[in-house]
Amino acid sequence: MIRSRVNRLHVKAVPGCTTGTDRRCLHCRKHRKDAPLETLSHIRGQCEQVKDMRSYRHDEVVKVIARELRKEDKWKVTVEERTVEGLKPDLIIRMKDKTKAWIIGPTVRMETTVTDIRAHNEENEMKEQRNK
Repeated sequence: MIRSRVNRLHVKAVPGCTTGTDRRCLHCRKHRKDAPLETLSHIRGQCEQVKDMRSYRHDEVVKVIARELRKEDKWKVTVEERTVEGLKPDLIIRMKDKTKAWIIGPTVRMETTVTDIRAHNEENEMKEQRNK
Protein backbone atom coordinates (compact mmCIF):
# COMPACT_ATOMS: atom_id res chain seq x y z
CA MET A 1 0.00 0.00 0.00
CA ILE A 2 1.21 3.47 -0.87
CA ARG A 3 0.14 6.42 1.20
CA SER A 4 0.70 9.97 0.21
CA ARG A 5 -0.01 13.29 1.79
CA VAL A 6 -0.48 16.30 -0.40
CA ASN A 7 -0.96 19.94 0.40
CA ARG A 8 -4.20 20.46 -1.49
CA LEU A 9 -7.63 21.86 -0.89
CA HIS A 10 -10.66 19.77 -1.87
CA VAL A 11 -13.21 21.79 -3.83
CA LYS A 12 -16.57 20.80 -5.33
CA ALA A 13 -16.28 22.53 -8.69
CA VAL A 14 -13.35 21.43 -10.79
CA PRO A 15 -13.75 22.85 -14.30
CA GLY A 16 -14.47 20.03 -16.74
CA CYS A 17 -14.64 17.33 -14.05
CA THR A 18 -17.50 17.92 -11.61
CA THR A 19 -21.10 17.34 -12.62
CA GLY A 20 -24.45 16.49 -11.07
CA THR A 21 -24.09 18.02 -7.60
CA ASP A 22 -24.65 21.45 -6.11
CA ARG A 23 -21.24 22.95 -6.79
CA ARG A 24 -21.89 26.28 -5.08
CA CYS A 25 -19.66 27.20 -2.14
CA LEU A 26 -21.11 25.61 0.99
CA HIS A 27 -20.17 28.52 3.26
CA CYS A 28 -21.29 31.27 0.87
CA ARG A 29 -24.64 29.67 0.06
CA LYS A 30 -25.56 29.80 3.76
CA HIS A 31 -25.39 33.58 3.48
CA ARG A 32 -26.19 34.33 -0.17
CA LYS A 33 -28.68 33.01 -2.71
CA ASP A 34 -26.28 33.83 -5.57
CA ALA A 35 -23.35 31.89 -4.08
CA PRO A 36 -20.46 31.33 -6.49
CA LEU A 37 -19.09 27.96 -7.50
CA GLU A 38 -16.73 26.39 -4.97
CA THR A 39 -13.61 26.58 -7.11
CA LEU A 40 -10.01 26.85 -5.99
CA SER A 41 -9.99 30.40 -7.30
CA HIS A 42 -13.05 31.30 -5.16
CA ILE A 43 -11.68 29.67 -2.00
CA ARG A 44 -8.23 31.22 -2.35
CA GLY A 45 -9.45 34.64 -3.43
CA GLN A 46 -12.94 35.53 -2.23
CA CYS A 47 -14.56 33.13 0.27
CA GLU A 48 -15.07 34.78 3.66
CA GLN A 49 -14.61 31.43 5.45
CA VAL A 50 -10.86 31.49 4.79
CA LYS A 51 -10.26 35.25 4.97
CA ASP A 52 -7.88 34.92 7.94
CA MET A 53 -5.83 32.32 6.06
CA ARG A 54 -5.57 34.68 3.06
CA SER A 55 -4.48 37.55 5.31
CA TYR A 56 -1.84 35.36 6.95
CA ARG A 57 -0.50 34.22 3.55
CA HIS A 58 -0.40 37.83 2.33
CA ASP A 59 1.46 39.00 5.45
CA GLU A 60 4.01 36.21 5.07
CA VAL A 61 4.66 37.25 1.45
CA VAL A 62 5.17 40.86 2.62
CA LYS A 63 7.69 39.65 5.25
CA VAL A 64 9.65 37.64 2.69
CA ILE A 65 9.83 40.58 0.25
CA ALA A 66 10.92 42.94 3.05
CA ARG A 67 13.54 40.50 4.36
CA GLU A 68 15.04 39.95 0.91
CA LEU A 69 15.17 43.67 0.11
CA ARG A 70 16.81 44.44 3.47
CA LYS A 71 19.67 42.07 2.57
CA GLU A 72 20.82 44.65 0.05
CA ASP A 73 22.31 47.77 1.57
CA LYS A 74 20.73 50.17 -0.93
CA TRP A 75 17.10 49.90 0.33
CA LYS A 76 15.24 51.30 3.33
CA VAL A 77 12.15 49.12 3.77
CA THR A 78 9.13 49.96 5.93
CA VAL A 79 6.20 47.60 6.47
CA GLU A 80 3.04 49.54 7.26
CA GLU A 81 0.93 48.21 10.12
CA ARG A 82 -2.55 46.85 9.53
CA THR A 83 -5.19 49.55 9.89
CA VAL A 84 -8.35 49.44 12.00
CA GLU A 85 -10.30 48.69 8.80
CA GLY A 86 -8.24 45.52 8.45
CA LEU A 87 -6.36 46.54 5.33
CA LYS A 88 -3.23 44.57 4.63
CA PRO A 89 0.21 46.04 5.28
CA ASP A 90 2.01 47.54 2.33
CA LEU A 91 5.70 48.01 1.78
CA ILE A 92 7.34 51.38 1.40
CA ILE A 93 10.67 50.94 -0.29
CA ARG A 94 13.13 53.82 -0.58
CA MET A 95 16.55 53.94 -2.03
CA LYS A 96 18.96 54.96 0.71
CA ASP A 97 20.28 57.76 -1.50
CA LYS A 98 16.66 59.09 -1.53
CA THR A 99 16.46 59.25 -5.32
CA LYS A 100 13.47 56.91 -5.71
CA ALA A 101 10.69 55.33 -3.65
CA TRP A 102 7.92 52.80 -4.24
CA ILE A 103 4.78 51.78 -2.40
CA ILE A 104 4.03 48.15 -3.01
CA GLY A 105 0.84 46.27 -2.14
CA PRO A 106 1.43 42.62 -2.99
CA THR A 107 -1.58 40.59 -4.04
CA VAL A 108 -1.72 36.86 -3.45
CA ARG A 109 -4.70 35.59 -5.43
CA MET A 110 -5.56 33.02 -8.00
CA GLU A 111 -7.01 34.53 -11.12
CA THR A 112 -7.67 32.30 -14.07
CA THR A 113 -8.93 34.81 -16.63
CA VAL A 114 -8.28 38.38 -17.67
CA THR A 115 -11.77 39.20 -16.36
CA ASP A 116 -10.76 37.95 -12.87
CA ILE A 117 -7.65 40.13 -12.92
CA ARG A 118 -9.61 43.20 -14.02
CA ALA A 119 -12.26 42.61 -11.34
CA HIS A 120 -9.56 42.34 -8.68
CA ASN A 121 -7.88 45.55 -9.87
CA GLU A 122 -11.22 47.39 -9.77
CA GLU A 123 -11.84 46.05 -6.25
CA ASN A 124 -8.45 47.39 -5.11
CA GLU A 125 -9.08 50.78 -6.71
CA MET A 126 -12.43 51.07 -4.89
CA LYS A 127 -10.72 50.24 -1.57
CA GLU A 128 -8.08 52.89 -2.21
CA GLN A 129 -10.74 55.51 -3.04
CA ARG A 130 -12.64 54.77 0.20
CA ASN A 131 -9.47 55.21 2.24
CA LYS A 132 -8.39 58.58 0.82
